[in-house]
Amino acid sequence: MALPPFFFTEFNGINDLGAWEFLNRIFLKFLSRCRERTLYLYAKLLLLQSLIACLTAIADATTNITTDQSALVALKSHISTTEHNNMLSNNWSSDTSICNWAGVTCSIGQRVTGLNIFNMDLTGTIPPQLGNLSFLISLDLQGNKFGGELPTWFHLLLELEYLSLRNNSFTGSIPGSLFSSKKLRTLVLSHNSLQGLVPAEYGNATLLEILNLGYNKLIDSLDFCGDDLFLFCELFDV
Repeated sequence: MALPPFFFTEFNGINDLGAWEFLNRIFLKFLSRCRERTLYLYAKLLLLQSLIACLTAIADATTNITTDQSALVALKSHISTTEHNNMLSNNWSSDTSICNWAGVTCSIGQRVTGLNIFNMDLTGTIPPQLGNLSFLISLDLQGNKFGGELPTWFHLLLELEYLSLRNNSFTGSIPGSLFSSKKLRTLVLSHNSLQGLVPAEYGNATLLEILNLGYNKLIDSLDFCGDDLFLFCELFDV
């Protein structure tokens, strides 16, 4: 970068050319310092932004883990175990990570992806907090004594692919919202006391491959999927 002509002057006995070269060096050094300072400030800004992003991620992860833990604790509070089977009472402890709890599977990000507590002789109901397990892929509660009506919030489990509530004591009708789980591939509700019609929303579960509704009290289930060549169905007692 060159300086304008009016900068040409004598500087402490230095001739015009020497003064020019001297001032030019000073000016370039000043610009260099400015660039260094700008880069330094920019680097600090990037570091600050990275730190904020990191802290936010940690806070989100902590919140998510807390959300999943709260859902499992709510389920535990809705369960009463038999005298010979109190695994959840002893194992599902706040002293250990939920990812180490019996029947719980977690992703690398420490989110609950599997809840498989089957054949444990558990008696109780399914609390709505379980719908907060937003990364849940597999839910297997078969072979227990869960009762009441089927929850209407299963569609909130957007990642759910496998759901088995076989051999429990569920009553009432099958909620249509159950088939709004877009990724659902396997649905097993056999050996309960479900009544009524199979909901028309069945067609919304476009990825459904296995459907087992046998040993219930459903109406007109014979025509339900007779023309569907891509779906394995067991709709009535065999």
